[in-house]
Amino acid sequence: EWSKGQLDDQVRAAMGIPYSAIEKPTRDRVPEFARVNVDLIVTVPERYFAGIEAKVQDAFSSGMHPRTLAKDLAAEYDTSLANAQRIARDQIGKMAAQTNQDRVQALGIKTYIWRTVHDNRVRDNHVDLDGQVFAYDDPPMGGGTNEEEAGNPGEGIQCRCFASPDFESLLSSLEAAA
Repeated sequence: EWSKGQLDDQVRAAMGIPYSAIEKPTRDRVPEFARVNVDLIVTVPERYFAGIEAKVQDAFSSGMHPRTLAKDLAAEYDTSLANAQRIARDQIGKMAAQTNQDRVQALGIKTYIWRTVHDNRVRDNHVDLDGQVFAYDDPPMGGGTNEEEAGNPGEGIQCRCFASPDFESLLSSLEAAA
């Protein structure tokens, strides 16, 4: 809900109308995102994936804080609290980025501006991407967890970067169509 509110603010600022006025119905892809993301976990046995997937979906859908999810994961699965916290932060962050990307692309926005949180924990390769425009379907090299990995904001392990929708590209395509 928070990210949807942020998108509403951005759409209002760029286009002068609320997001809800132009939102295209999209199918709920949270289960798909959860499955793909949980499959990336390498620090817990695969036999736990179905349960973790369900917990991540529930946590994301209910707005649960990653700390609460981490306590649940550590209590139920064979992992330390520190590892559970890393998993919870990573999974919730990935889900938020993927859901926001899905909403933005449903509006017809194809590009974004890479944004970091501007602190000392941002990866050097992500600092280099900050402020640049990229296409969702052509993520930049260095956008993943390391410099050799392509990825969009939020895709790297525990990445806190985010994609700011590039409304200029959408407005240009709408003007060209008119």
